[in-house]
Amino acid sequence: MECKECGLELMIADRGKLLFENDDRADTPTRAYYNYKYSCRNPACVNCGKVVAEEKVYID
Repeated sequence: MECKECGLELMIADRGKLLFENDDRADTPTRAYYNYKYSCRNPACVNCGKVVAEEKVYID
């Protein structure tokens, strides 16, 4: 993932806690995931240190 302002690759700012989907339903499998938050690592960019993207990362 790249920063939309400067084009530099984003870094993981926060991983968050482990979350679950479909944990309360018996008819679908439970899936675990982390909600990653990304920020720009370029000190000259206006997005430096700000969360600019989020992504669910599922655990197999």
